[in-house]
Amino acid sequence: MTSFVGLALALVLGSSLAGPAERFIRASDLYRAEDFAGAAAELEALRAEGFASGPLEYNLGNAEYRQGRLGKAIAAYLRAADFMPREADLDFNLRVVRARRADAAPAGGAPTFLRSLLFPHTLLTIGEETALAATLWIAGLALLHAALFVRRAALRRAGAALVALAVLTAGSIAWRVAERSSRPPGVVVAETADVRTGPGGEYPVYFTLHDGYELRVLERSQGWTKVEVEGDKRGWVEDDRVVALPPLFG
Repeated sequence: MTSFVGLALALVLGSSLAGPAERFIRASDLYRAEDFAGAAAELEALRAEGFASGPLEYNLGNAEYRQGRLGKAIAAYLRAADFMPREADLDFNLRVVRARRADAAPAGGAPTFLRSLLFPHTLLTIGEETALAATLWIAGLALLHAALFVRRAALRRAGAALVALAVLTAGSIAWRVAERSSRPPGVVVAETADVRTGPGGEYPVYFTLHDGYELRVLERSQGWTKVEVEGDKRGWVEDDRVVALPPLFG
């Protein structure tokens, strides 16, 4: 398993935020001293204060994994993937942790090389994909405008193709944001999670999930979370046994 990333976060935070950068370095020192709980606590404190980055989440995942907290490690790695979806070390660590789960859960995604062939947009952050859509749109309109004066069919076709790609990319962005907001991925972060038929302890247990199982979060109600698992089975678990990934925007 690839270990702590150090310098990257200092660059992300910048010299004007020396305090958070110093705390990140302290977390790195704690990790190297094998105080994994202390490292995780430092990084969680930074997250709670609103600092977010791929290296922070990646290192938090490493610290959680070293404590045997598979679900919390997976959740941190998935959040890291929002910032650095093409990071090979992250992809490797995520596969290592998933392989240790008790449940024969769905993998939660294809390896990076397969995603790049089938779903290339998933290898871009939402910001990168937004920039790509804007670039395609501007370039397409520029070519169409030039075609009004040069009057070449090739320019019109190229401009129309770029505009069409921009619209498709915008549709991909809208789908990713809506899917993440309405049915965010979630992870079981407790040793076991009883899935009940309703939102309360008085409802019978439908089935039981274990640490690290990945699912979809549908809604929350009075301390209970409705989830959907493989095979479209749905039920309710206690809130503190599942974490959901945050929205892509906001």
